[in-house]
Amino acid sequence: NDSGQKKGSCGQLSSIGWDREIRTPEMTGSEPVALPLGYIPTAIKIITQSYLKFNHKFHKFSGIFCLDYHNIFNCDIMTAMKNTEEKVIVVASTNQGKIREFRSMLEPEGYTVKSLADLKDMPEIEENGTTFAENAVIKAQSVTDRYGIEAISDDSGLEIDAFDRQPGVHSARYLGHDTPYSYKNQVILEKMQGIENRTCRYVCAIAWTAPGREPAVFEDTVECEIAHEPRGNNGFGYDPIIWYPPFGKTMAEMTDEEKNSISHRGKAIRKLEAWLDERK
Repeated sequence: NDSGQKKGSCGQLSSIGWDREIRTPEMTGSEPVALPLGYIPTAIKIITQSYLKFNHKFHKFSGIFCLDYHNIFNCDIMTAMKNTEEKVIVVASTNQGKIREFRSMLEPEGYTVKSLADLKDMPEIEENGTTFAENAVIKAQSVTDRYGIEAISDDSGLEIDAFDRQPGVHSARYLGHDTPYSYKNQVILEKMQGIENRTCRYVCAIAWTAPGREPAVFEDTVECEIAHEPRGNNGFGYDPIIWYPPFGKTMAEMTDEEKNSISHRGKAIRKLEAWLDERK
């Protein structure tokens, strides 16, 4: 603890690494050890095991101790170990709208939701699958393979029957990935002029991955219609033009509670939650 931080913390580890010490006498009763930077994950394992022994308890370590093994900064070991029962889920996405919906549905159930924004050196993931399920697995598995942790990923999109179920898996990239959805929505409404069949659906596939395990995928849909004009300021993406007849409003006019109760993502997440509960 030569960094001046509170006991139980890893000091900021420089790339020099060889002369840094991880001091844990309060946990191990032994002298501090000096390890090269490349052995930091091993050091964490040693400290973790020592603390478990010191505490005379066995904890199921189901959460994530340190999200980024490649850049370990200010990892508070004592705090992490005291929270070993915390249920942490890493969502392999940077879409803030999706992350917000995951949090609104999972955090009330006791989960802590992290995202790719918490994994600072995660490279961009190429979504080259041909189905929502394939893309969801690609994203979640990429996080699992890089960090050795459990992860989930959502791949979702809009299928418009009059457009042969397009944009489908290309929903986020439709008309360009960085094109504002206000423009995308306006283009769709213009293309739908004079078309009677306005049926469409949101599709969601959520993949769960973990080291040494086969991926699990949970899928669901919500049947809707293309509205005649944008309405509402809630939600995100295509929501302002997605009309849900049973509620008589667009997805963007719904409260979070209303949307989560019927949405493709809400139904898929509930399937995931039920499966996770069965594994306890």
